[in-house]
Parts: sequence; C-alpha cells; structure tokens
Amino acid sequence: MQEFRINSDEFVFYPRELISPAEFVQQTSHPIEAFLSSGSVQKLSHGALRVLIKTSNSPCPDNVMLWLYQKLCFDPERALVESAFNTLKSCVTEKFTTWRPNFNDFYQTFQSFGADFSSVTKPPISEEDRTTTIELFPIFNFKRVVYFLLHCLKNKAHNFSETDILRLIKIMYQFLGDPHVHSIVTEISMCLDELYNHFSDLQWAFNISKIITSFREAIPSGNHAVYVKIIVKSPQISPRAAHFKSLLAQYMIHKIIEKPIDVEKYNPTLSSLREIIESIQSSKELDIMRIHSCVVLMFVALPPISSSETVELEYNKLTRAITELNATLKESGYNEQITKVKDNLVLLYSTISLIQTSHSRKGLLLQRSLENFF
Repeated sequence: MQEFRINSDEFVFYPRELISPAEFVQQTSHPIEAFLSSGSVQKLSHGALRVLIKTSNSPCPDNVMLWLYQKLCFDPERALVESAFNTLKSCVTEKFTTWRPNFNDFYQTFQSFGADFSSVTKPPISEEDRTTTIELFPIFNFKRVVYFLLHCLKNKAHNFSETDILRLIKIMYQFLGDPHVHSIVTEISMCLDELYNHFSDLQWAFNISKIITSFREAIPSGNHAVYVKIIVKSPQISPRAAHFKSLLAQYMIHKIIEKPIDVEKYNPTLSSLREIIESIQSSKELDIMRIHSCVVLMFVALPPISSSETVELEYNKLTRAITELNATLKESGYNEQITKVKDNLVLLYSTISLIQTSHSRKGLLLQRSLENFF
C-alpha cells in the first residue's frame, strides 16, 4: 500500500514533445478545400473559413473538420486555435457537417499531450520531470479541447457509445487529480456532469457500480489524499451528480475504514453517515490521517436536504455522534493534525445545524473547512 501523503498529486501527463499540426492536403474540388490549399490558412484567425462554410451549399468535408481539429489540438498560435475552436463549434452545432468526433479522437489527443492511461499505479515523477512537464504542457490547447468536448456533450454532437462514456468518465476523474489542469477543474466537472446525464434513469441505475469502479481504478490504491481531492472537486451541478457525489464520498469513507459496501444497494442517508462516525469512534485501527480524510469527505457525503420530523431526529442523532467523536479525540492528546480534525468536526457540526435553515451557507462553510486540508 502506498504511503498516505496529505499533499500528494497523481500525474496523468508526463513529459512529451508535442507533434506539429499537419499541412492541409486537398482531396476533392470542394470550394472549402480549395480555400485551405491556397495558402489562406492565416485567414482562419479572421473567421473567413467559418463564413465560407456557412455560405457553402454542401456540408463541410470530413477531412477539413479533422484538419481543424488538429489545429485546435496542436497549433502553437492561440489565434488560430481559437478560430479553429469556434469554427468546429459552429459546424457541429448548426449541422454544417456530417462529421462527429468519436472517443478515439479525444483519447489520442490526450495521449499526444503526454497522458499515460496505461497503468493505475505509475512510478513517482521526479522534480525535474515535473518542471519539464508543466513547462511543455500545452494548457491553452488542452483547455480548448476540453471546451470542445463539453460543447459536443451538451449538444449531443458526438459518436460515443455507452462504453465510451464510461471510459471518458474514468479519464475525467484522472484529470481531476493532475496538477496540470487545476485551472480547468470547473470545465472538467461540467464534462463529468454531462457524462452522468447521458444515461437514462434505467441505464444510470445499472451503471452506478461501473462508474464507482472507474473512479477506483483511476487513482492509485491507498492514496487517500488524491481520492479526497478528486471527490471534493467532482461535480454536483445536477441532482444526479449531487446524489452520486454523496454516494461516492460515503463509498470512499467505507473504503478508508475498511467496511466495504455494495454500491448497487447502498443509499446514502443521514443515518448511514451517523453509523460511519460511530464506526470511526469505536475503531482502534484508524490513524489520525485517515480520520481526517473521513471527516473532510463527510462534508460532501451529506445527502440531499429535506425537512420532516424523522429527518430532524436523524440530524440530532448525527450531531450527537459528532460531539462524541470530538470528545474522544480530545482525550487522545493534542498535536497539529488532531487539532485540524477537531476544528473540522466543529465546522461539520455547525454546517449540519445551519443547513436546516440556510442552504446558501453550506457551500461557504464547506470551502472554509477545506482550506487547511488542501
């Protein structure tokens, strides 16, 4: 089992020299191809190609779309990348083309950027490689590729199978843990939300355990710090995403305390969260670092809020369990890590008390609670 490190990162992208985008090769006499083969590529930045595509009487050829996609991925000139991005968006949204990106288009692009999906556990990256990778990483191109993927998902302009959707979910989880992409976490989370909602209700119920497996396989076994970071960063935009995030957090807590659950039958509730806290309190095996991970995950493990006498009773039982765990930790002595856990327990108690009357405070309190952890 890997050593648990509070500030660890899981690198997906490794040092790699990027390929150069290929020159356009004309295949037919289509006017758009003639335009590109005439040395007018720089006009891309002025939207000339987009205008020509819109005014053309026939769909934009597939080879032109693939060439634009290559420009999007690998061209070093930001103006050309931005223009290629806008042209691709217009074409797939307004149906100026029959071309649709498939899974391999995106997968091979991420590999070209240096992504290594070959192994769940990879060797540690050296400081030299870390610096080199970050310097070489084409963050502007990567962002536009993720934006384009998000656009295709939102507009259902793709050729993804159900298996492809599950594979993309796993890839997005891996990206959430990589320090190269911190600036685009929101967009990656939005992609995940769209991927979740691709499934019908029946398909979703059937695939939940597969998605949990994808999450588990995406991160090295035993590296709880990365698990926690990724769960906290994962989306809760739609009701389905919010429910899944709660389920994922409780699943991970059970994994840390070594009490596995059947995700197909498990339903995250206030009572199940209380039982987790009671298990932590009674355990003699958990170290303070693992308890800290569990406490942080409890903020996102809180199930959707509702109001009834039964729920009020469960809230009271939950806050009592938190108080008892806090008292147990007080008896174990004082050090910096125990103090952090106790502070987060107090904040969790306050959050649970407040969300019954003010939902808007929950996000703020959650953010504050995580500042000293990440």
